[in-house]
Amino acid sequence: MGNKSSKDKKTNNVQLAKKPSPTAGLLAPAETPLYEEHLCLWFLRPAHLKALLVLDLMDGSATPVPMDCLRTCTDLWIPTLRHCIREGRGNLDDRVVMEAAWLCPDLSSLDVCDSFVTDTALKAVASACRLLIALNVQHTRGRITDEGIKAIAASCPGLTSLNVGFTEGKITDEGIKAIAASCPGLTSLDVGVTCGKITDEGIKAIAASCPGLTSLAVGFTHGKITDEGIKAIAASCPGLIYINVGSTGGKITDEGIKAIAASCPGLTSLNVVNTWGKITDEGIKAIPASCKVSK
Repeated sequence: MGNKSSKDKKTNNVQLAKKPSPTAGLLAPAETPLYEEHLCLWFLRPAHLKALLVLDLMDGSATPVPMDCLRTCTDLWIPTLRHCIREGRGNLDDRVVMEAAWLCPDLSSLDVCDSFVTDTALKAVASACRLLIALNVQHTRGRITDEGIKAIAASCPGLTSLNVGFTEGKITDEGIKAIAASCPGLTSLDVGVTCGKITDEGIKAIAASCPGLTSLAVGFTHGKITDEGIKAIAASCPGLIYINVGSTGGKITDEGIKAIAASCPGLTSLNVVNTWGKITDEGIKAIPASCKVSK
């Protein structure tokens, strides 16, 4: 009889893990197995929260998980939480991010790509989560602007990765210069598809202040980033390993590519798709043979 009970309990645990419900996480026995550190809120219990590293704010139906669920099973403070990752499309809003920021002061990575999050939430994150090192605000429908990025720059000097692509021109050189001035350890920057609002001026500021940059994407920047900005990166960021200069309106040419080739020997990936014939075999031949080139 004892063996049967034990087996039933194990089966029940597995069923809970496979088919969550609004009460499953609150009622699950303490020994419910954790299959990975990336958990949905439904499975959380106080014992689990102590070691939680990643918080997934979406459930399986791509609907935001109510933060009230988290409140009922913890004391409202999760100092060990490190990452806030959103999976799904379009449902994340300021309320969820602001509460997550308040609950998780040690948050280090925030991805709000393709959401309705605004500067208001980003300012809350900046104020509460000063250990932030990675931020993705791609596809935020113009709701995040220089104001939010400046708040992050002022409060999160340890930022190493920033993606501001597809932000409808609301993030400009001003936001990028603020990051350059306050976050010298930046290693990865994506400014693709920013409606021409990020130019050589912003890229040169990054080059001057962030010598450890290893990854840069400047595609679809309406010709506002040119050889001048790329040469500045080449001169100051010798550790560059990835650069995307595709679809830059013909403003980045063989000259810029040759500068990268001469100064960045560790380059492993280069995207020159649709560069209007301005990057030719002459420029490509200067690149190390070990570098993967997309053209």
